Amino acid sequence: MKKKIAIIIVAVVLCVATAIFAVPKISFYACEPTVYFDVEGCDKVDTKMSYEDAETVKKIFEGKSAYFDSPSCGFDEKASIRIGCNTYMPACDGDETVKHGFMYFSLSKSENNELRKIMKKYGADTRKAI
Repeated sequence: MKKKIAIIIVAVVLCVATAIFAVPKISFYACEPTVYFDVEGCDKVDTKMSYEDAETVKKIFEGKSAYFDSPSCGFDEKASIRIGCNTYMPACDGDETVKHGFMYFSLSKSENNELRKIMKKYGADTRKAI
């Protein structure tokens, strides 16, 4: 009987620990991504991405581990990608970090370059948002 209680306690502790320390992952649903750019001195952009670009962005973001931090690079909602009610803000200084709410996730250099290339294609240059 004591062995069963010990096993149940261990199982409960493991479940609670998993729930507390689980790392949030970025995931998407059936929303169409848009590029949003509204920086003084530049043309305003609020455009839906092409299917190909949307799929590329989803592949770049999908499954990334989000974390809490306070990086020194700037982020601006006025230079962002919006997917449904979620806003993703690439670092304005070119760093490989994306802000999502109060959390951040990292991109590889190639993913970062691809993301910025897609945003520029629609007229959004994050470096002008600094």
